[in-house]
Amino acid sequence: MNPESGGMLYFTGNATISGKFTKKAFEEVVKPPLIQLPKLLKILPIAEDEKVQFSNFVIRGVKAYSARYALGFRSYYDAFGIEANTVGALRYVLNQIQLPSSQFQNLLFTIRENTVFEIENNPFTEPFAVRLREFDSFKRIFREDKGIYPEMEKYKAILGQMQQDLENSKPFVPKNAADDAKELKSRLSPAGRIAFSIFRSEEDSYLNMVKMWISSAGISPQWDRLFAEPVLQAYEIGMADAESLVDKTWKTLLRSDIRPIVKQFPFDKRSDSITDPAELEAVIHPQGRFWKTATALFAPVCIRNNSEWQERKGFRLPDDMIKTLNDAE
Repeated sequence: MNPESGGMLYFTGNATISGKFTKKAFEEVVKPPLIQLPKLLKILPIAEDEKVQFSNFVIRGVKAYSARYALGFRSYYDAFGIEANTVGALRYVLNQIQLPSSQFQNLLFTIRENTVFEIENNPFTEPFAVRLREFDSFKRIFREDKGIYPEMEKYKAILGQMQQDLENSKPFVPKNAADDAKELKSRLSPAGRIAFSIFRSEEDSYLNMVKMWISSAGISPQWDRLFAEPVLQAYEIGMADAESLVDKTWKTLLRSDIRPIVKQFPFDKRSDSITDPAELEAVIHPQGRFWKTATALFAPVCIRNNSEWQERKGFRLPDDMIKTLNDAE
């Protein structure tokens, strides 16, 4: 079994599962002698302490096999990834995941088929059954109801909604008129708005929606990575857009409003050009062009305590921006 991309560059992974560690191998090769062993031990003409020693030996072997079995499927899962570095690639990935059959779903279903199945109650098979409990998340994800898997459909619905937002070309309309970031959001691309919502930890961000689904579906933390990955890819793409917008806007603001003024007297004592008070007022007044732009576009990506500007973790700002804003206060 191999989840590799098969030529599709956005789904990656090249792990394989040994034929020794599959449901088929367990049921056909490993399980039969373990099921028969209790009956065999009863009729073996050996001392009881020898039977105990032999039983313990077999159980240690089953535990070792179980550990390798589980490790194989953990590695199989961990080797799979999604790489979508553009909006077009991400849209393709989202579309593929929503199909009735996809590499993404096939990988999960393969793990489920080989780790979630009935095992007879037996002291020698019990270590195997106990080990496979770590895969119970896949049982919950693929609990069937009338030919569908409701939990997977809920997850696909979240991705479908995100795909629609990525493809939305309509003008941005804020959900909350009092949103202090509405001006910035209106200038961002759809991917930028998706990322910015995650950056601000907004309740309806797609990352939060996926996390809520993961929690409600009972998926353990060791298996949540792949489900969050499409949204995290959107975050990386969108944050690059948001950071680029802030960087360009800042440079434009410096070039158009700040640098012309600081090159004039009295800011530059050697300048023969004197700053026009009316122009200075229009630029640096609290309601002037500079601070209107700063409040609308920069404040949402910074921390502002009273009159002090600080960087907000996770957002790359222009090198001189914080210092300049604090100097201008």
